[in-house]
Amino acid sequence: MRSGKAAASRHHPKTGSPWYPKMRQPARPKPVWTGVLAVLLLLGSGAAADVSALDAIARGDAAYERRSEGHEGLLAQRPPIAEAIQAFQEALAADPTNHAARVRLLRALFFEGDYVLEDRESKLEVFTRGQKLGEDGISMLLAGTDFDRRGEKDFDRLVEHLASEPSAAGVYYWTAVHWGVWGRHRGKIAAAREGVAGRVRDYARMVNALDGDYDGGSGHRMLGRLHAEAPKIPFVTGWIDRNTAISELEIARSQSTESLTLVYFIEALLDFAPARRDEAMALLRDLVERHQGPFESVEDARAMADARALLEEHGG
Repeated sequence: MRSGKAAASRHHPKTGSPWYPKMRQPARPKPVWTGVLAVLLLLGSGAAADVSALDAIARGDAAYERRSEGHEGLLAQRPPIAEAIQAFQEALAADPTNHAARVRLLRALFFEGDYVLEDRESKLEVFTRGQKLGEDGISMLLAGTDFDRRGEKDFDRLVEHLASEPSAAGVYYWTAVHWGVWGRHRGKIAAAREGVAGRVRDYARMVNALDGDYDGGSGHRMLGRLHAEAPKIPFVTGWIDRNTAISELEIARSQSTESLTLVYFIEALLDFAPARRDEAMALLRDLVERHQGPFESVEDARAMADARALLEEHGG
C-alpha cells in the first residue's frame, strides 16, 4: 500500500440414533444430561470430545455472527469476538484435530487483530499467535507424511493428500492471512526478506489448487494482493508480477460479492493498468454511489471507507 491519507484507511455440527434405556416399571424422568452421559460412556471419550467441540463451535458461530454488533465507525467492539474466540478455543481444546474449529479460531483472531485492536504491538501479538496456530494445523494435516508443507517438492501429490480433509483449504488460507497481516505490520520489506511473501504465495497457491472458489475466491484475492503490494526485491521477491495482481484479483472479483474484493481489483487497475483507468473509475463511482451506509458490518464500513479514499485520491 502507498503511504498518505488515502492509504491510511486501507488495511485493510456422531450423529446416530439416540439410546434410551428400557424401563421395566415407571420411573421418574431422568435429567437429559443423564442420557447424554450414558451415551458418552458407551461410545467412549472420543464421542465426549466430539460433542463438546460441536457445542463450543455452535456457540462460537453464534458469537461470530454478532461480531459487528455495536461497531463504531471502522472499529468493532471486543465482547462479541472475544466470546467467539473463547468458544473456538474450547472446541479446539476438546478436540485438537478438529480442523473446522481451528479455521474458525484463526478467522476470529484475524478479525480481532484487524478490526478491534488498534496498536501495532497488540496486532503483531495476535497475528503471531495465528501463525503458530495455523502452522500447527498444517503439521497435523501432514502428520505421518514426508510432504513439504509448501508443496515445493511434490505439489500435485500433496494436493491429492490434502483433498480428503474438507477444512484443509481453510487451514492454509487463514494461516496465510496471519502471515500476510503480520508482515504488513512488521514492515513489508523486512517481512519480504524474512520469506513471508514466498510463504503466502505458496499457501495461496495451495488454497486455489484445493478449492479455487474457497470463500468467494479468497485464495485468488490473496495472491492478487500479494503481487500488488509486496515490494519487488532482486533475489528475494523478484517473482512479484503486477499483471498477476490484476489477473488474480479479476478472478476473485468474478467469484465474490464482497465490496472489498472489488475495491482491491479497482486499486490494482488504477495502479498498474493505465489503459483501464476509465473502466476502474466507472466501477469505483458506481460502487460508492450504491453503498452510502449506514453499514451493518464493520467490514463493509471499512471497505467503503477505502473506496471513498481511493475515489478522492484519483480525482473522483
